[in-house]
Amino acid sequence: MNHRISITALAAVSLLASCSYCWPSLHTAEAVLHCDKQVVVRIPETLNTKYRYKGKDWYPIKLAYATDKGKNIYRRGDGAGWCPEDNSERYQIQQETVRTCMVPAETRNYPHDYSLRVLRFDLAMAEKDFPFRHAKRLNIAKEEQLPRDTIKGGFSIPYSEITTPVAGMPITEAAPQPTTGQHLAAVPLEVFDTTATIALCTAEQAAILAILPVAAVCNVVGKIAECFR
Repeated sequence: MNHRISITALAAVSLLASCSYCWPSLHTAEAVLHCDKQVVVRIPETLNTKYRYKGKDWYPIKLAYATDKGKNIYRRGDGAGWCPEDNSERYQIQQETVRTCMVPAETRNYPHDYSLRVLRFDLAMAEKDFPFRHAKRLNIAKEEQLPRDTIKGGFSIPYSEITTPVAGMPITEAAPQPTTGQHLAAVPLEVFDTTATIALCTAEQAAILAILPVAAVCNVVGKIAECFR
């Protein structure tokens, strides 16, 4: 058990020093400035088949309109691809708008590198309009089941917002802008967020580093105890 504590502490410090550390941060100002807006999101599914038509691979992608309710105030590793957060509460899906679209993929530079594939949502086609009779159905290889350009961070992120125009799904509601009052309220909060984030990170690092001597003592005590068994 004591050996485990020591190993855990060392691993924690190693993680802290590495680029994969998910730092904590506070975003109260962003919450004050947020205004709900309409967006298009992709609802993740495991893709098993694709269709080749006119030299392009087409994927059946499920899309829907959603209301963006804003990100969490407290986050870890904000913006880091290796620190995905559950955003199921951020997007309020408009269930009546869920639809399947056929979306072509464009591969740049290296034809067989699926990680470089970009889904062209601007060329999306309604499933009912896709010429399945003239397309070749293909199984999706394991390495291309989820192109990196679609859902960043993996399946732990329920929805991914499509930030490019989507054919057949125009944004029908103009994004509201924060009021003057919201901007004024956010000014002191920006200072608070910066200070609180620094404090959170400092406290977390100090706590992790503090584990080291405790773990070392436990390790020594454990070895001494073993000698008297």
